[in-house]
Amino acid sequence: NTVNVSEAIKCSEELKIRVEKLGNIEFLIVFYYNFFMACFYSGDYRKALHCINKILNTQQTEVRQDAFSAAKLNNILVHYELGNMELLPGLCRSTYNYLERKGQLNKTENLLLNFFSKTVNKTITAKGKIKAFSELKKELVSVTSDPREKKALNYFDFIAWTESKIENRPFVEIVLLRSRAKDEAKEKAK
Repeated sequence: NTVNVSEAIKCSEELKIRVEKLGNIEFLIVFYYNFFMACFYSGDYRKALHCINKILNTQQTEVRQDAFSAAKLNNILVHYELGNMELLPGLCRSTYNYLERKGQLNKTENLLLNFFSKTVNKTITAKGKIKAFSELKKELVSVTSDPREKKALNYFDFIAWTESKIENRPFVEIVLLRSRAKDEAKEKAK
């Protein structure tokens, strides 16, 4: 819940100093990725961007390449949330090239990159954006039915994020509702 997210951010601020002193790049990347998630859930996109930049500015991109690749996608997401639409096409091209070079450009990533580079900047009306997000959600649900395509969702729930845009509700609220629904389904299955 929101209280836990706020608590996580407070604890993360205190841990940040200790983590940076350790000098372990892998630990630093994991820490900043988790800190990014807490900030994003709370709607503090500036702090989330700071965390993503800490990951992207590490020189050792081969360490935790999975988290580094996820950070590149989430960098685009954060810039979208901050309203930096003029940056999206360039960030999408850069991320596309990076993922393709690393052999990590799957259908899910391709859908997201196409959405951010093309659809978002062309869609101006609120109704048009809802339609675009609805189409993206439908495509993501379809593509991620393939287990190989779910990898991007291990790092960030893009489907929940699209739902939050469609329903005009906080992302954390949608994540909590989806989590409760999964828990209830597990209980019924017992």
